[in-house]
Amino acid sequence: MVDAVVSFALNRLIDFLIDEAVFLGGVRQEVQWLKNELGWMQCYIASAEEKQDDNPIVRKWLNDIANIAYDAEDVIDKFILQVHDEETKERKQPDDQDTNKETKPTGCFPSMSSCINCGKRRRFVVSIYGMGGLGKTTLAGKLYHHLDVKMNFDCRAWVCVSQDYNTHDLLLRIISSFGFTTKTTKELKQMNEEGLERYLHESLQGCSYMLVVDDIWKKEAWLSLKRAFPDCNNGSRVIITT
Repeated sequence: MVDAVVSFALNRLIDFLIDEAVFLGGVRQEVQWLKNELGWMQCYIASAEEKQDDNPIVRKWLNDIANIAYDAEDVIDKFILQVHDEETKERKQPDDQDTNKETKPTGCFPSMSSCINCGKRRRFVVSIYGMGGLGKTTLAGKLYHHLDVKMNFDCRAWVCVSQDYNTHDLLLRIISSFGFTTKTTKELKQMNEEGLERYLHESLQGCSYMLVVDDIWKKEAWLSLKRAFPDCNNGSRVIITT
């Protein structure tokens, strides 16, 4: 789980450095420092996660890193929203008469965001599909990390499937990404697919959740996971890139 959290935060920072350079001003050095720090942390996380069950110090360290990564994401999103809002005000023409007029966003991201936050209570699956290199994963990532989207769900998870996948491994990684901790990693690895499905299903009962299943090559991949995700009639969403 922590590896995924730090990875997302690191990618968010990289996108931020590239796309928002004009807004950085005096904070570029601090952003670059945080990017380097998260990069070093990521190098140690994989081996540390394997040892956390037997070492409370490592477990605490991983938890602190996850919190730092979450905080970094939130700060970046808030900063972007703030500076974009200020830039919009500066560009507003003096003779604008309707100061309360709402500007409706256009483009793929606002459409997807509206679809995710549409208010429908039933769980449903949103597919982002197209040829390689079109930015499907990037779009899914922006949705996954968007503040308005994050506030609508009790828990979120991201799993990459790829062409060669193993259902047992996918279920383990999804459980880890959601951050469920009532069983240790060792206990989970000893469970069969049916046991993992049952555990995941029970853990998600009553929760509004968001799952991103990235890079699916065959519909069978989602069908093999579908049983583990309850429809609790509380607005849960599944995003698939394919």
